[in-house]
Amino acid sequence: MDYQSLYDEFADKALADIKLSKKFAGANEFNSGFLFGTDDCNCASMKQMQRNWADAAPGLFADFARKLASGHSIETFDLPSTSRWKNAGFGYIADGGKHACVMLWPSIDHSPLNHTKSNSMFWAFELVENGEVDDVYLVWLADKANVKLRERLGCWYESSSPRGVKHVSATDWFERTFGKEEADRLTDVAGRVRTEGRLVQGFTVVALPTEHELGSFRQERLRDYEAIELPLIRYRLMGRGMSERDIDILSRNIQRKDLFEILFGQASFAVSFLSSEWRYRLNTLSENVEQTGTVAGYIKAIEQMMFDLLPLWANRDYKVAFGAVKARNPAVPLTPALLAEKDKEATLGPLAYLFASYQHEYFNARIYDPEIDYKSFRELLFGRLRSFMDNTRNGKLHKSNFYDLGKVREIRDEVLDIMFMLLGGLRLDEEQLKYLDGMRAQGESSPDDLAEMAKALNEGLDGLTVSSIESAHLIAIEHHDDTHLWSIALSIMGDGIDSHNSYYYSPLRGLSQDEELENIDRLFRRYRSERCASDALAEVLTEYVVFSVKSEPFHVPLQ
Repeated sequence: MDYQSLYDEFADKALADIKLSKKFAGANEFNSGFLFGTDDCNCASMKQMQRNWADAAPGLFADFARKLASGHSIETFDLPSTSRWKNAGFGYIADGGKHACVMLWPSIDHSPLNHTKSNSMFWAFELVENGEVDDVYLVWLADKANVKLRERLGCWYESSSPRGVKHVSATDWFERTFGKEEADRLTDVAGRVRTEGRLVQGFTVVALPTEHELGSFRQERLRDYEAIELPLIRYRLMGRGMSERDIDILSRNIQRKDLFEILFGQASFAVSFLSSEWRYRLNTLSENVEQTGTVAGYIKAIEQMMFDLLPLWANRDYKVAFGAVKARNPAVPLTPALLAEKDKEATLGPLAYLFASYQHEYFNARIYDPEIDYKSFRELLFGRLRSFMDNTRNGKLHKSNFYDLGKVREIRDEVLDIMFMLLGGLRLDEEQLKYLDGMRAQGESSPDDLAEMAKALNEGLDGLTVSSIESAHLIAIEHHDDTHLWSIALSIMGDGIDSHNSYYYSPLRGLSQDEELENIDRLFRRYRSERCASDALAEVLTEYVVFSVKSEPFHVPLQ
């Protein structure tokens, strides 16, 4: 039997129900109450969710599991009509016994397991004691890795299991009943429904990786760069007219010293690049995901990379000019002091001309490997930079959102080509190589790495202006757990923006609750009094990063 078709049918039904209801009050409800969520909703939110979603997840999941059981030749039967939860479960015969299962929300605090005789626990005991089944599985729609679920159910399990009532996660029950392969499929389909469901609901949530995830992702991208990206870059550049000899020289330069590791290191451009790669991987799950933030991160990565490379030639008798060389803008000696002064002026356009235009030959003729065909190389690099600027800066980024995944792939290819040419094409001595070594990742990922990535992930909302926003709310949330974090959210609707529920929090700064609350109050005061609201929003967005939340917010309307 084609079991995959059953999983697809379940996912399609779940998404259809979400589209019909579309009444979740916020992303915290969706993440908490739906399949395999790990956080608890408050009581009002849970009741609202159960009212609004007519085909509630437990009933939908029970119907799916029963069809799968039949497909595995497991005989099933209806639960007694007197059961309060008969539509969320079924009976089945396996391993020489009669069993019953009932599907429950992952929210522990607001489950049916209260202390009334009408709840599932008492009904389950009664079913076993009356001899109708040998045991009852209370199947929580959660993953077996859910630590909170295991801890909270421990005492219940010890007291109820001897009486024939067993608490299990959905993935554990699937593995026990149908095998590990089916449990893995279940995890995959749950992820698909969560991802696509958020899109239906209009949530844009970009998860900040943990330290372990960031380290693993960095290593994964390093492996992929050598094995996958380098051959593709080579193919694209040959197609654009670069000679095989020059490509060999660039490849030798970038691989001989493992310079490509710098792309995933700790320099500012590497953080921006890795952040966009993280966002790109998440967003390629669906063509409908808005990709403006991904593109903005790639733009910043190229700008920062060229600027971060300039210290290689500081105090070495090089001159530069950011913009056309004129009497009012002469080329001046390249020094650390000049770089500090020009930090804000050195944007993508002037830097592209400095590194690749014949107008700045006084500088760029000296920085590239003398073995390559310099003029052809410079012409191709300038062409890639101009194409990149046209694709990302021609009014597209700030006037409309990116939803075309094919166009985003083109932009990403341009970024990879440009980075390869810049790193592989440079003429570097030992002192300069030592400077680049300092840009590599140093050991394991740290909280500081995450903080820098948090800032980079905010790039996607730079294009917001007051005139483009129809309504907006700043939301402050206190996390009631051991982390003592406060969160801020910005929820906006406006021209060309469907709806964003983007949750921002202070990334691992180690502040106390009082300090964090004081900081939030300061932001709110500025937000309320600032004559230019976009400046106030910009300040918020530079300090907070997209994440999920789990507490009731309070709203401060846009003035």
